[in-house]
Amino acid sequence: MHPAPKPNAATILDPETYRRARLSRDPRFDGEFFLGLRSTGIR
Repeated sequence: MHPAPKPNAATILDPETYRRARLSRDPRFDGEFFLGLRSTGIR
């Protein structure tokens, strides 16, 4: 795995970087971005 750059308020990374950080639960990104989910409510 390649080292990820430390994001900050002025940095917008490509979606793939965020996806890899989320899937690997990379602690360097803790609190740096948020993921939302929209649901139809259908079960």
